[in-house]
Amino acid sequence: VTLQKQDPLFVDFPVPEQHLDVLKAGQPVDVQVDAFPGETFSGAIASIDAKVNQETRNVLVRAEVANADRRLLPGMFANVNVQAGAPTPVVTLPRTAVIYSLYGDSVYAVKRASETATAERRFIRVGETRGDRVAIAEGVAAGDEVVTTGQLKLQPGASIRVDNATPLQARAERPKE
Repeated sequence: VTLQKQDPLFVDFPVPEQHLDVLKAGQPVDVQVDAFPGETFSGAIASIDAKVNQETRNVLVRAEVANADRRLLPGMFANVNVQAGAPTPVVTLPRTAVIYSLYGDSVYAVKRASETATAERRFIRVGETRGDRVAIAEGVAAGDEVVTTGQLKLQPGASIRVDNATPLQARAERPKE
C-alpha cells in the first residue's frame, strides 16, 4: 500500500545550481499540468535541498501547492515556473535564425542601403532557449532585422530580398512523453 498526502501536494523539481542565488523558501511558483491545459496552480517553495547533485549539477527544490479539490495527483508531469527577480528585457530570435558552428554562433542581419538589402554576418552570444525562441546576450540589438530562413546559401555581403508576406508558422506542439 502506498500512502500519499494530496492536500497540500508537494512538487519536487530540479533547478540548475547557477540559479540558486535567486531561490528562497516562500517564493511563489506557478504549476501547470498537461491534464488541465491553460490552468495554473499556485504555490510556494517549501524547501531547497542542502546538496548539489554531482552528476547533473542541479539542486532539488520542493514546492507546496494547495490541492483542496484533489484535482492534482501524485506522479503527474508538471511545468513549474518560479517567480524570481524582476523582469528584464531580452532580445530573442526564432531558433531558425541562429547558425551554430565550431567557429561561433552567428546570424545574418539585414543591412539596408536605400532600396537594396545585403546580408551581414554577425557573431552572437546566445543565452537561454525557451521553446522556439533563443535569447541573444550580445551581437543583435532590439529592432534589428535578421534572416530566419534560407541561410545555407547565404554569404556576407550578398544581395537579399526581404519577403515578409509569409511569416514563420509556429510548429505544432509535440506531445510530452
